Amino acid sequence: MKHHRPFSHLFVLLFMMPLLFGCAMTRPVEPAPLQPVEIIVNESPINYKYVFINYPVTVIANAAPRFSDDLRSGHVVVPGDVITGRLIKEGFIKLYELNPNIIKETLIVNYGEVDLRSSGIRHTAEVAIQFISAESNTLICSCNAEDRSLHETESVRRAISKCLDALLTPGEGG
Repeated sequence: MKHHRPFSHLFVLLFMMPLLFGCAMTRPVEPAPLQPVEIIVNESPINYKYVFINYPVTVIANAAPRFSDDLRSGHVVVPGDVITGRLIKEGFIKLYELNPNIIKETLIVNYGEVDLRSSGIRHTAEVAIQFISAESNTLICSCNAEDRSLHETESVRRAISKCLDALLTPGEGG
């Protein structure tokens, strides 16, 4: 004799439907579109030869600005190193202190994080970079840019690259 519960199949069906079809029934929330890169150019940074990076660029405990998604995965970025590497590649010479003899040819570089936010599994980073005349302390050019990636570190790195591309590309910022 078979023991049969009339509501057991209905219960299983009602319990399993949301699990099976739940993802198909809901639409994922799309993050807001990225803002366009914003630049201000009063003068081309290409007219300068030296850069003085105005913040720590080495990672010493938590003393320097850095982002880490997971130290074990190797996802670590030090914004100062990313900026320095790109500026050196573009032909600038990095100074470790301001030199009065070459101050007319020197830019002070400032960097800041404007916003870091997460939307689901994606991370958005907005950064700002300024190039300041070391001689007159006036703004040469500046940029705000944001980017989104699965890793916060990659978002920061890509946002920095967008800023530097805009500031150093002839015809755009440089």
